[in-house]
Amino acid sequence: MTLPYPLKIAVAMNVNLNKLYFTVLWIVFVLVILIRFPGQECLAQVYISQQARCENYNNGSCVHASTITNLNYLQAPLLARYIRNYYRGGDYHYGLNQRLQKWGLQTYSTFSSSKRILDYAHTRKLPAVISYHRDHSCLFLGWYVNPKTRTITHAYVLNPNDTQNIETPTYTSFMRNWTQNDGEAVVIVPQGQFRRKR
Repeated sequence: MTLPYPLKIAVAMNVNLNKLYFTVLWIVFVLVILIRFPGQECLAQVYISQQARCENYNNGSCVHASTITNLNYLQAPLLARYIRNYYRGGDYHYGLNQRLQKWGLQTYSTFSSSKRILDYAHTRKLPAVISYHRDHSCLFLGWYVNPKTRTITHAYVLNPNDTQNIETPTYTSFMRNWTQNDGEAVVIVPQGQFRRKR
């Protein structure tokens, strides 16, 4: 039996409406999942744009690269550019801390694995240049705190050797790695205008 032309159109429209209905439902479902479970990077206490991230340069300038990223985040591009132009090669966090203070910047630091410094950085949404991995410096971007249990489950770490991704080690793994690699951290505390001092 052949359907009349108007009925064929109605059936075709119904099929298309069903496809549209399921397509819309699928898009809504995906959006709800993305909103409810955002990417790990979006959950970091400190978010640094890709443009502000400095990659390791000269095969061993990780302390300087992490500091440059930190300064870019704090909107101090002139000092960041100065470091990029005049500092390269290996460095120590103690030396970094001394240099920043000499330039008139206020810092909060530890050289003995004091978690209090990282908590300070987290609560104030500040990055911390840390000793992480063997003979390597990274940028601590805060803790992930489980909203139900209010316990720290993960850390967020930006490695200058891979600025496209954020590392999310468990809290236990992070603390073990950090303390075994000297447990050093330097936080730059913003104080008005940044001025480089010789």
